[in-house]
Amino acid sequence: MALVLYIVLVNVDPHSDPGSSPESLLAQAYDELRKDLHLAEANAERAWAELTAQSEVSGKPIATHLHATYWLCMAHALRSEEVIAAAPHAMEVARQEGDVESEVRLLQATGASHWYLRNMDLALEATKRGIKLCAGKPNCLLTLGALHDLEGVIYLNMGKLEESLVCFQCAKVVWIDLDNSRKLLGNRINYACALQHMGDLSGALLGSLEARKLLEDIDDRVTRGRLSFNLAIIHKALDDFDLALVEARDAISHSQATDDFQTLVGAQCILAEILCDLGDLEGAREYAFLTKTSVADKAPPLLRVNILSAVGEVFRRLDMPEEAR
Repeated sequence: MALVLYIVLVNVDPHSDPGSSPESLLAQAYDELRKDLHLAEANAERAWAELTAQSEVSGKPIATHLHATYWLCMAHALRSEEVIAAAPHAMEVARQEGDVESEVRLLQATGASHWYLRNMDLALEATKRGIKLCAGKPNCLLTLGALHDLEGVIYLNMGKLEESLVCFQCAKVVWIDLDNSRKLLGNRINYACALQHMGDLSGALLGSLEARKLLEDIDDRVTRGRLSFNLAIIHKALDDFDLALVEARDAISHSQATDDFQTLVGAQCILAEILCDLGDLEGAREYAFLTKTSVADKAPPLLRVNILSAVGEVFRRLDMPEEAR
């Protein structure tokens, strides 16, 4: 089972006013994306409903930078088709207003959504357009770093590993220059993923442990769960099954607490594999069935295919080929 790649979608100040306005609620959702995905999506939807109602009463359009903030939230929530459908009009408005910041954030949301749907050429096109627009614009540096990270993930999924490492290193320079440890954290996780795909397990382990050190001062339980999941996979590949077991259980605990479904089912699946490796066949069966049931109930189609393929291997190892179908 390959390392799951996670990208940083939240990358700019949402320009909100203090208080309980829909603008500040949207800003709160923006901040919560790295802590509680379900709450973040709910708050973003609530804020958008209020902004839409205000717009209908006043006759004034919703501000362009709020469009960019909302669609970045939706991209992170994997509402990919909605983002792709809505972003072009919002980008056209941003261009007419000369709002480059909002345009590049919308390109980031578009690229991330195409990436999730595995439209890699379209994802790369949107991302490169965003990077080009950021050139020479200091107020777009945060978005530039995130776009380089996204470009690296796209290249990684395309099998262009050397290109992905270059992109991640470009992003790293931005995050270090801005002294942004939160963004550097996501960057180091993705860099470790690239090393793992290149077969450099020792490098992937060192990169992941570097990311864990950065997490010590960051309140980000979503990333804690995802990093534990990645470490479980690396330790398993290195035949350190006891360490892999600890990391897989930690990943399940964190992802359950933050409603991070994608990490949860991945961690359940890798735990089934680890238990099988350790000879705990009853435990392996339990988590294999739990994983299969979970993805059948609510997983998006692409995630369902990937997880069922991986858990099918566990069932075959357990001599249960009928469950692998």
